[in-house]
Amino acid sequence: MSDYASFGSGLGVIWLGLTAVLHCAFALAVWLQARKGQQPGNVTWLVPPSIWALATLLLGPYFAAVYWFIHHSSWGGFNNDAVRSLKARRRQLTD
Repeated sequence: MSDYASFGSGLGVIWLGLTAVLHCAFALAVWLQARKGQQPGNVTWLVPPSIWALATLLLGPYFAAVYWFIHHSSWGGFNNDAVRSLKARRRQLTD
């Protein structure tokens, strides 16, 4: 009976290790992409790249999907020129 228990705990350790590697890989990818996005003309939204990476490290690939949705998808992607034009239009309406 103890053979089955040790086999199960061994699989648990392997699963934990793979999960940790996956979280680290996604966090590194998000951090690199967010830093790349901070070059002149682009910014990350809501928080700096280190916070995006930390959140991805803790929450994993699902949070990396949130980052991607906010910054890169056609549904949630932000375009700085579009944001500037919306702000300018709002200023015209309020003046």
